[in-house]
Amino acid sequence: MILRRFCLLALALCYASSVSSFVTPSSSAILINRPRQLLQATPTANQDDATTATPSTSTGDYAPRTGVGQALLNFALATPLWKYLLVPQARNTMIKTAHANGIDWTRAKEWIQSQIDIQETPLHYDATTELKIPRYYRDGVFHAYDKGNLCWEAAMEQEIASAAVGARNFPSGRQDGETLFRRGFTNGLIQAGATVPARENVVAVDMGCGTGLSSRLLAITPFPTQQQTQTQQRQTIDKVIGIDLSPYYISVGQTLLDLGPFPKMTTDDTTTTTTTKPTWVNPIDNDMKRKVQLQVADAADTGIPSDSVDIVQILFVLHELPLDVAVQMMTEAHRILKPNGGQLWMGEMDFSAPAYAAQRNNPLLFSLLRATEPHLDEYADGFATTIQPALHGLFDKVVWTAATGRHYTVVATKNTNNNQKAVIEDYRFLPNGDYAIADTHLQLWESETTTEE
Repeated sequence: MILRRFCLLALALCYASSVSSFVTPSSSAILINRPRQLLQATPTANQDDATTATPSTSTGDYAPRTGVGQALLNFALATPLWKYLLVPQARNTMIKTAHANGIDWTRAKEWIQSQIDIQETPLHYDATTELKIPRYYRDGVFHAYDKGNLCWEAAMEQEIASAAVGARNFPSGRQDGETLFRRGFTNGLIQAGATVPARENVVAVDMGCGTGLSSRLLAITPFPTQQQTQTQQRQTIDKVIGIDLSPYYISVGQTLLDLGPFPKMTTDDTTTTTTTKPTWVNPIDNDMKRKVQLQVADAADTGIPSDSVDIVQILFVLHELPLDVAVQMMTEAHRILKPNGGQLWMGEMDFSAPAYAAQRNNPLLFSLLRATEPHLDEYADGFATTIQPALHGLFDKVVWTAATGRHYTVVATKNTNNNQKAVIEDYRFLPNGDYAIADTHLQLWESETTTEE
């Protein structure tokens, strides 16, 4: 009881601390009806180290949370009581969201469990595997799992949870919310200049691929070609190498590829686990099976030859990393990309977006999110001071766009301007300081969208 009261006190003090450190952006309103758009901005005059195009003088940034309240909250999040209070709540929110939006979490979990022998050692796992896994990853309690990403349960539930995340971001799509969510990132990347070489044997590396959903989608999504024609041509990538540190994730991902092709499960599908028909939240097609190759590897040290791949993707990964590892991963991406046009494609949470910034400055709301993401504060605080400068220092052209109402996409291109100053363009904000895309995310207490009659 004493510890519980201490945790609540920590929240209260953290709230007081956050109010005092709050920096008001030019507009903190969450956009509701603004149409999806990308501003066309003319680059401003050269700065000391870059040419920058920014349609807004305000990015909605908030100062990092500091002080006694933050320190108490950090302590509270490390206590066993916090684990038993917040972690189950965060997990239950995802499961409730899934079922409320037509995503049968229970049936999908039962089916994948029937395909995996959890008594077996995962693929690419031997006596030295754990010694090769970085400590932050080995000891990190990610996503409400005691063993983080190094367990069967996390691997079997990743794509189901991802479907629930999609439904929370685009509740109007219900069970297809993730399709809309991922489409936002595809559109954002294309708007930021994502292209593929107009030739055969285009190779991409998907860093931190998990069970391979992002790799599979990358393999079948057509992107504009680098060849400029009157009618812009699009083509898909020929080979996607998905790498992840977790042998469990890679094992589940390979199992899904081996079992395919199969369609996505539907709400009217009466299939049970006693039949052979897969009941999974995502489809697998023959192009995915043919193009995707999954490997256990450290994205910060891949072992892939320098200057050898056309595209590197890092999607929803940086917020799960210590800042130094995030920089190492981007540096590794730059190393393995081909010169004169190789591109890094990234998508992530944007804590300068008003919706996320407001949530972060409400400790009660943010604590639920942070309870399952041990490096989230570090990512949010270090984005402008560490991640952005590192990316801008590595690449010759960097273009930022909004993907959703609270996520960014960025395309960074290697060796395109003959060693001139880096060109940086940022289209995430409108001239009045509002985020460029409306936020459609559910409120924390909601599990589905409601419509008024």
